[in-house]
Amino acid sequence: MNSENFLTTRDVVIMTFDDHPNFSLCVVHGFSERDKIEMEWRGWLGCTYLVDSENKNYWPLSFYDPIRIAQDTEVTGYTEDVGLIVIQKVTLEKIINTCYSLLKGSYTKYHKPFTKSEIYELYCLGQF
Repeated sequence: MNSENFLTTRDVVIMTFDDHPNFSLCVVHGFSERDKIEMEWRGWLGCTYLVDSENKNYWPLSFYDPIRIAQDTEVTGYTEDVGLIVIQKVTLEKIINTCYSLLKGSYTKYHKPFTKSEIYELYCLGQF
């Protein structure tokens, strides 16, 4: 990862990556330096959208590590989330690599993307 560019508006962070110009990540409830560190400890990052730079579609994603999945399942009896993706460790590097693989693979062909207006409506955020 060469660099990360952050645009923050109304608790929305859009991250772009110089070495992956074909996509960006949109984190709806903000993403601070502290979140970047703590997401690995929590084993979870939700309210995230993979944005295809070419057609501007947004795929909802929630990243979990296997330990967090097991903990949540133990408490509730099940685990579900929109766009649930299980990765070895919830780090920004692993999330970026996973998103790159999702775009190259069939994920975006078989999952319904959201439009920006649907995200606005869902979260009542107004404009990015």
